[in-house]
Amino acid sequence: MFIHEVASQSVDNWNVAFKRRLYDYEVREATVLMDLLENFKFADGEEDSRNWKWSKKGEFSVRSMYNASLIFLDVGKVDKRIWSTLWPARVSFFMWTVSKRKLLTQDMLKHRGQIIAKLVWKMIPAAIMWTVWKERNRRIFEEKDQCWSRVLNSVKVLIYSCGKLHDDFKGVTLDYLMGHWKEFIFDPP
Repeated sequence: MFIHEVASQSVDNWNVAFKRRLYDYEVREATVLMDLLENFKFADGEEDSRNWKWSKKGEFSVRSMYNASLIFLDVGKVDKRIWSTLWPARVSFFMWTVSKRKLLTQDMLKHRGQIIAKLVWKMIPAAIMWTVWKERNRRIFEEKDQCWSRVLNSVKVLIYSCGKLHDDFKGVTLDYLMGHWKEFIFDPP
């Protein structure tokens, strides 16, 4: 939605149309927005621009947003501000996560990935030896064999089965480990 689409020529009234029925909390937000728009006046002859007030350059960055959210989360008033009925529970949970400094930023995800990769690398030798030993026994005693791609998948599954018992492995799925296997092997920490 663009300003020229909702502002009438006189800018005394706004034509805001929503594509779906609003939830109760959204009606309150829309009312606040309309109140803000009612008092808004365009400056004659000035070009419109965006300005992010929480950074020195006036440009948005994730860092400035994160720092601004920490200012918002004044320690004494955290619970009242976070657990509000003004927004959905998922927003409250997000703000609570930020207040605890547990938000999974790219740096934290990278660090977590390095920890997981280290665990995988520690488990690889034992997983290979155990899986090859089991395959050897299957071929000798049961006269059955698997193709090497299935043996390799057995190594990955064993690493996942052992790794998921470790706290740092929480949230890692077998699909994730299988899909990112090359990253663990070729881009170790």
